[in-house]
Amino acid sequence: MRQIAPRVLALPLLAISAATLTACDSGDIVEEAPGEAMASEEDDGPHGPTATAALLTIAGDEVGAVTITGTEEGLVIDVTASNMVEGSHPMHIHEVGSCEDGFAAAGDHWMPEHNMPAPADGGDHAEAAAHAHAGELPNLEVAADGTGTLTATLPMAATFIGLMDQDGSSIMVHTTDGSSAGGSGDRYACGVFAAS
Repeated sequence: MRQIAPRVLALPLLAISAATLTACDSGDIVEEAPGEAMASEEDDGPHGPTATAALLTIAGDEVGAVTITGTEEGLVIDVTASNMVEGSHPMHIHEVGSCEDGFAAAGDHWMPEHNMPAPADGGDHAEAAAHAHAGELPNLEVAADGTGTLTATLPMAATFIGLMDQDGSSIMVHTTDGSSAGGSGDRYACGVFAAS
């Protein structure tokens, strides 16, 4: 029987290895650069960044959920109520992301341009109206079964970066004692926004 020298077998194996390496170099397998991988992980999708908040009463009962989304038109807020007291509930975004101390820790209404406070008597009320609180929302209408929904777009002064700043933001639902957002009742339910 004729024996084949080991080096004769090695030549075809080397040819196969070279062909495999050539296929890899031709673009069949493409590795993602580190920067590209990070960019895709940080992509917020077609609708931009979002944050969510669960609405809780002072007793800790969950009565709704809120989602806020950054879009080209501004911040779009979606509220869904469940097991809430029937009526027309004024709502606002508040300047601090905390619902502690019976909701007092949420602070005042969120005003991204708080260099433009409401004027004292005799001030320029027209100018102040142009810089209304960005965090003021329409009333949430809750039906007899405790459910309700609201979708609203906040003014362009309201930005997602501003909403999720160092101390965060919260959303407050008031009791139905007030007939409008300007005549709110007591603080009824609160939620702290968390980026999602």
